[in-house]
Amino acid sequence: FDGALVEALAPGTDLSGAIRADASVEVKDGAVTGTLDTRSPALTLRGVGPWAASGRGRLQGPQFLLEALEAKGYGGRVVAGGTLAVVASAKTDVRVRAEGIDVAALAAAFTSADVPVTSRADGSLRWATTGWDVDAGMGTGEVALLASPRAATAPAVPGLPLSGTGRLRIAGRTVALEGA
Repeated sequence: FDGALVEALAPGTDLSGAIRADASVEVKDGAVTGTLDTRSPALTLRGVGPWAASGRGRLQGPQFLLEALEAKGYGGRVVAGGTLAVVASAKTDVRVRAEGIDVAALAAAFTSADVPVTSRADGSLRWATTGWDVDAGMGTGEVALLASPRAATAPAVPGLPLSGTGRLRIAGRTVALEGA
């Protein structure tokens, strides 16, 4: 199926690209179990991509256990896992990690402009709530910029090798970056 189906089911995601999915669902003695395995060679989310993505998970009672999600793009990767609530009373607890993302390439995808930075970004985040109540959600994480070695050929725009770290704190819909 195509990301347009996801957009139709979850308006505002602006997801595009072909997605291959294998799913199984079983209902036995009133209990529902199931598995999901997905893969896409080139997903774009809100105009940012392409990401080569794959993921797998399974229904586990009132939660979907995201066993592995990986998206490769912009010279690095994003991985995630955790539990996602299927019912409003269940817990959602997700961990996300980014590794080696090319800051200039990612910023250019958002702004359509050359960004004069030669750095990679790493980060981690843990976010939890009950159900999908974003206003009650709490999260903590870290982000780091790591100076990249200069390219063998001169880039179109010279870049600054920035480095530094910061901590993220999320409370509801408020995100704070500390120590950056």
